[in-house]
Amino acid sequence: LDPSHLWLTIHESVGHPLELDRVLGYEANYAGTSFATLNKLGSLQYGSGLMNVTGDRTVEHGLASIGYDDEGVATQEFDIVRDGILVGYQLNRQMAQANDLGGPRSNGCAFADSPGHIPLQRMANVSLQPAPDGPSTEALIADVEDGIYIKGDRSWSIDMQRFNFQFTGQIGKHTSE
Repeated sequence: LDPSHLWLTIHESVGHPLELDRVLGYEANYAGTSFATLNKLGSLQYGSGLMNVTGDRTVEHGLASIGYDDEGVATQEFDIVRDGILVGYQLNRQMAQANDLGGPRSNGCAFADSPGHIPLQRMANVSLQPAPDGPSTEALIADVEDGIYIKGDRSWSIDMQRFNFQFTGQIGKHTSE
């Protein structure tokens, strides 16, 4: 997937399912729940051993970047998938207290749309991390004998638990062409 398409896949299949309010069922009647339940923390194989995904509310120019969240918690970068395994969730203070993990604290994911509203948990900047010595896109797909490279995003459909989804792109290229 080209980065112009990959962002949506990461956002929908990693970002939203790892918001702890969804995992705990607080979003069930509005935006859905998650397959990434608490009993899977530390064991769910999210991707290959090369996959590392972070939440980060401090990255420069990020849409969710800020110094302190709306509960006064200093924002930070944190691991949510490390070496392909689910290792963390996005948390605000309420969700950190509501889980039964026995220790995680808020990682600065609270947001209120005004001072008159209670802050809710919202997604950080969720990013697939590049391998430090990783290849270029061209080198990565050079040996692919049969595949499809997708660029751009257009529409998507996702079930309420994020088990099934479909995304469309603007340009697709079959590698055997």
